Amino acid sequence: MIKAVAEVYQVSEEVLFQGRRGKRNEARQVVMYLMRELCGSTLGEVAEIFSLGSYGSVGGACSVIEKRAQWDRTLRRRLEQLREIVCFTIIQKKT
Repeated sequence: MIKAVAEVYQVSEEVLFQGRRGKRNEARQVVMYLMRELCGSTLGEVAEIFSLGSYGSVGGACSVIEKRAQWDRTLRRRLEQLREIVCFTIIQKKT
């Protein structure tokens, strides 16, 4: 999933793990959101993966993506594209 998000957003995987206070990192927020949605990861698990001190940061990121997806067509398309990539990858690995 991390690799897919990095490719779709055209950033390095390292960028997804860099927290930059005061600067939006949509790709990072999206991977956190999808880890919760598609993998069922808890806030705490995602926080640990991203070395965050608080799971509240993950909840905030997920909330931002969920709200923006309601009105931002480009974000909705990216989320759908990423869901398809992740599901396709899972299916391929099972066969």
